[in-house]
Amino acid sequence: MQISCWHAPKQFYAEFLAAVEIGTNVKKYFPDLELESPIEIKEIELTMPTQLTSLLSSSGLKRDEFLGWNPALSPSTRVVPAGYRVKLPAERNTEPLVTVAQLQQSTRQPQLKTQVVHHRVKRGETIVEIAKRYGASVERILQINGIRKASLVRAGSTLVIPKI
Repeated sequence: MQISCWHAPKQFYAEFLAAVEIGTNVKKYFPDLELESPIEIKEIELTMPTQLTSLLSSSGLKRDEFLGWNPALSPSTRVVPAGYRVKLPAERNTEPLVTVAQLQQSTRQPQLKTQVVHHRVKRGETIVEIAKRYGASVERILQINGIRKASLVRAGSTLVIPKI
């Protein structure tokens, strides 16, 4: 059976109305269906951008669980924007912890400002040695300098090195 995507817009409203009808009259259409009680959730609005790792540690949820509660966040999310309403199970006492995570981040944020150092690559020097010297990752150095491969770093070139 092939479903054409051209029919979806034409049928959407009718399907929506059918879903509303069934949802409001579940017992009429599914008399033997036993529904579980709804799960209560808490929503906490972030007042500032917050690292996902801080939210994970403060909520006590595993990454997959947290993302399950917050499907608007993608698995690649690192920073949750200010104004986002974090969804958490209500039976956990998490509101103060999330607030603590935001406060911890705000106190750490000035220290996390990225500073850069300019480094002239010497003959025989490797990108790994340079990264170790400045406490930066090879990937980040390559990224910030727009270099695709470490082998493209040449002696005499100047690299911008991010320092945390």
